[in-house]
Amino acid sequence: MNTLELNELENLKDLNFKVKSLKEDIADIEVSLSRLKTKKQSSLFEIEVAAEELSKFQSELFEKYGDVTIDLSTGEIKNA
Repeated sequence: MNTLELNELENLKDLNFKVKSLKEDIADIEVSLSRLKTKKQSSLFEIEVAAEELSKFQSELFEKYGDVTIDLSTGEIKNA
């Protein structure tokens, strides 16, 4: 029965391990990408909801104070 030389066997094992490890890395990356895609979709939805709430509140402030500029740091209201 023929067998590989020791250095050939080690090289074969090393390369096989490297390929397997890289495939596992790709699988982990794909799972992470999928999770990020889901998080992105959720965040985009939340942005839309928050933007609608902001727009509604800005309209309420406009009704109450008119066309003014509001300093977000201090709350100071200035005429536009």
